[in-house]
Amino acid sequence: MTLAPHEPVPDGAVDRILTAVGNFPDNLDRGQLYRDLEGIVRLYRTSDNLRHKSGHRRNVDQIIATAEKLKALIGGDWYLRPHATAIDRLIADVKMEFPAWLVAVFGVGKVSAFEDLVGLMLKTTFENHFGQRAKYVRDRISDEVTGEFIDFVQAALKELKITKLGRPYSRNSIAAALSRVRKMEIGE
Repeated sequence: MTLAPHEPVPDGAVDRILTAVGNFPDNLDRGQLYRDLEGIVRLYRTSDNLRHKSGHRRNVDQIIATAEKLKALIGGDWYLRPHATAIDRLIADVKMEFPAWLVAVFGVGKVSAFEDLVGLMLKTTFENHFGQRAKYVRDRISDEVTGEFIDFVQAALKELKITKLGRPYSRNSIAAALSRVRKMEIGE
């Protein structure tokens, strides 16, 4: 299970990630890396929720039904009647689901939530904190994927409890996500 958006990144996570990478700048700001990882969890959950609306749809229906009941309870009460307008705005916002700008930011329909996570969020975080380009090397004989970026992502995913059906993402999946987003960026 992925960390919930409000759940903090575990204590010691940054140290374990840096140990996994092995090579990092002496002046790396561990506090900022921690804050960036917390932000990534929030963004990833939002991005993932945009792509999986079924649970969201049930929640939307419940919110609308509850708001309409509240509006009916207010009814003709002259003192509370002005709040009915606010309830109408709430219902309209909930029906709108997700604003178009939010869908555009997360690239819904273009890349998966995982590709967005690896190829955009973790890539940017790695490049900013480690001062090097996110890349990997694939052994031509064994097909093994190596590299500090792959080590970083694999450790970060473990700390953020981001898995695929309860299992860790493979190094090949991480490499493929980075490659796919790069191809999309250059228009291939």
